[in-house]
Amino acid sequence: MTWLGHPDVAAWSHERRFRLEAVSPDHPDGSGFGEREDFRYTLTEEGKFVWVAEQAAVSQIPPRDLYVSDRGWSVVRTHSHFPTSLVGLSPLGERLFEFQAEELFAPGRLERFAGWTSVGCWWNDESHAWFPILEGREHFCLRTRWGDRVLVDLERRQKVDDQPYRDELEAHEAAWVLETLRLMETHETEWNGSWPDDDASFRPTLESAIAAIVLAGHSRVQQAEALLRKFESLRLVRWRTSCPPLSEEDLRPESASDNDWFGHGQDLEYYMFRAPATVALRRIGATPTGFSSCRISRRSDATALVLPEFIPDLVARAETVRTGMPLINALMTLGSPNRLGGLHWDWDLEDEQTLRLRFDYEYDEKIARIDGSELLPAAWKTED
Repeated sequence: MTWLGHPDVAAWSHERRFRLEAVSPDHPDGSGFGEREDFRYTLTEEGKFVWVAEQAAVSQIPPRDLYVSDRGWSVVRTHSHFPTSLVGLSPLGERLFEFQAEELFAPGRLERFAGWTSVGCWWNDESHAWFPILEGREHFCLRTRWGDRVLVDLERRQKVDDQPYRDELEAHEAAWVLETLRLMETHETEWNGSWPDDDASFRPTLESAIAAIVLAGHSRVQQAEALLRKFESLRLVRWRTSCPPLSEEDLRPESASDNDWFGHGQDLEYYMFRAPATVALRRIGATPTGFSSCRISRRSDATALVLPEFIPDLVARAETVRTGMPLINALMTLGSPNRLGGLHWDWDLEDEQTLRLRFDYEYDEKIARIDGSELLPAAWKTED
């Protein structure tokens, strides 16, 4: 079973009046390395203790994310290899409820859209959470990256339908999107290059930016178009993975590590903001500029293959892609894909269809080639 760390976590209320934190005595550096449990939760108001609770009084599952309102209501998202839940706590520290993740969504939604990994189910990444006051009562609302809302009446301890409050919730979401993206503009220069060394302080800001970009699309915030176009152009690399062999010289060298999944000499580097900004632009009815969502870098000399950008006729170009064509030819014809699968990549076309190309190669024997294709309904309309 894959190891799962649980670092210490903390959260401030919106106006920074309350602070909720969960700290474990195991491995006191707080890094999350090694098995950690027995978390102690502490709520303070303007620096003064309000309550303290041991982990057993909150949930048997360790915490992963904390949320606290400006009136002292708290929510904990727990996480482990299998169960994950949402726990509500009153301003006095009383446990109000614990909903398992599958209880929060309509049947099939979690299974379809959450990230299912060897370290459990991830369902609240790139989400936005806040505490709306509805009908005079404190609620907790979380908008997921695939657009669903979780709305819980904290005072009545129950999940409620968001439809009666839709206009009010959407107004908040639109305002938050614009406020957050405008704030993030100040980071434009530092986000146009390499990932910084200070990951711990950098990552939460980036996660807020991604959540705002995703929500701009789901909430159809058309006023965000100019801001989305700025993020669409940024070149901050989000992650990298081994790329299938694109030419004979990219085949697996004798010295390649056995941990190298594809086993050859280049990485595919995926830009952090470009793909989500492109989807958000499409969802608000705007046409993306067409920046490449990734690049391919060669490990031997650190040079990069920059894929074609601003391609105006993808529908016509897609018709020229044939089974047996080298994958590199497809990339130079279509530019970078919008989404990456294991052995298939997707391109969104202008006619609201998605072209999916499947590719394959024989390990150590030949370059990757197209071995099939299909046209699907536009993924940005039907997927997360």
